[in-house]
Amino acid sequence: MEQVGCDCASCDRRLGQLFNLWIKIGKSYISPVIGNGENLSAPQTGRIRVGEEQTLIENCHIQDVSCPHCLTTIGLRCLDTPANHVLHNDQLFLRLSSVKITATNGDDPVQVTIQRTLKLKEASGSGSTTANTPPASESSAHTFTGNNGPSELREQLLDHLHAQIDSQGEEIQRLNRSGFQMVSSFDNAVLRVEGDIKKLRECMEGMQKDLKTYRSSTASMNDNVNSLRNDLDEEKKASQVMSSSYSNIELELALAKQAIEDVRLSLSKYLNNSAQGQQEHKTISSELNSAQRDLRHFREELDRSRKNTTEGISAAKASAKEIVALKAELKELREELAQERSQKPPPPDPEFPSREIDILTTNITKIGQKANQVDILQMEFELFKERLQRMEKTRTPNSQDITDVETQHRNFARFQPRASGRKRKHSPQPEGALSLDASLTTSSGKRPMRAPLSSSPSQNRDSINLTPPIQAQKSDGKASESPRLTKSGSVDKRYLRGSSRRGSKPAAVQDKISND
Repeated sequence: MEQVGCDCASCDRRLGQLFNLWIKIGKSYISPVIGNGENLSAPQTGRIRVGEEQTLIENCHIQDVSCPHCLTTIGLRCLDTPANHVLHNDQLFLRLSSVKITATNGDDPVQVTIQRTLKLKEASGSGSTTANTPPASESSAHTFTGNNGPSELREQLLDHLHAQIDSQGEEIQRLNRSGFQMVSSFDNAVLRVEGDIKKLRECMEGMQKDLKTYRSSTASMNDNVNSLRNDLDEEKKASQVMSSSYSNIELELALAKQAIEDVRLSLSKYLNNSAQGQQEHKTISSELNSAQRDLRHFREELDRSRKNTTEGISAAKASAKEIVALKAELKELREELAQERSQKPPPPDPEFPSREIDILTTNITKIGQKANQVDILQMEFELFKERLQRMEKTRTPNSQDITDVETQHRNFARFQPRASGRKRKHSPQPEGALSLDASLTTSSGKRPMRAPLSSSPSQNRDSINLTPPIQAQKSDGKASESPRLTKSGSVDKRYLRGSSRRGSKPAAVQDKISND
């Protein structure tokens, strides 16, 4: 017996599956013969009510059944029935207009198989009249008796017959209902047994199929077991053959492990040595970099010294020329002064023009400055020579550079004027003119000149340690002691008057007067 699907007519949702065997009740309802719709997802909704009178569901408790998706009422369920009723408890009634019976594997409609039909509404007189109608012979007998007997007897007989007919009609109706119930229950039992038999057949067929597959799998498993046994035997034989070689492999493995340990030890030693070598390399590299930096610095210093030396030599040449010119001019002035003195008698109070004294003082100052520059250059060369000697001790310089420096030093010594320690008797130059330090610079204008060297080492140290302002003060003090001269070479009277007011004449003026 096939199963069919039950769908909702409103939302076309599948509600469940039932056997295609039905009991038709009236014109609008059907009820499944097998089962009560347990596989049908249709919940009960609404209130529980009692069936209408003079219907098949009279004195039965019923409740509506709805679709769970769209909540449309699709039928009703008989919850409780009276004793010996044609219906049974929990029987399902589906409305034909609210459901669709379709195939289980699609949406195609299926013809409903009706086993029996029941009337929903029963007529009160039709059933009893039909069931209690006497036979024709009995009717004719009663009619004949009634025609021949008195009227009272006929009426009593009719009443008795009516009472019997009524009592028999109720009994017939009760028997009919009990027969329907028994037949429906028997049909349900038969259909249930048929369904169980069908399920049993399907189960047996499935078991037979499973048995066949099990047999086939067992045969294949036996084959696999046999093949595994054969493989195991072969492996055992191979293991017996290889067991002898395993001992040799173990010995070789032990030797290999020992060799690996030796290699590791040698590698660790090599790594330590390489680390030390890298550290030494880094140290040597740093020392080499510092040496290269020092060498570059020394080369730069040497280049600057060469440049300063060249500039100093050129300045010394120019200064020597100027000194020679000034000496010649001073000699001419002295000769002129000597001629004037020889020609003119010395006046009692000689007067010198202030302009001549200023010019002479300026020239003498220039001569002292040029001499100081020469002394400063000599001192610079001495210091530079000492620095070169120190550089030779620390680093070995280029022999060519040392040769160039010595050549420049010899050239400078050749052009350097010879210092004379004798005092000129008639020279008006002050004693401190040669120790002036005006913070002179070389011709490049970048490097200041040092203090000039004197004849004694103590004087040299004093002149080097003195700052320019102190030396300037000394030079100013000594210059203030020098007298002012006129163009003719005589001492200015205004200077003599000022010095007489101060208290004493300077020693240079007294020497000048005594010489004159």
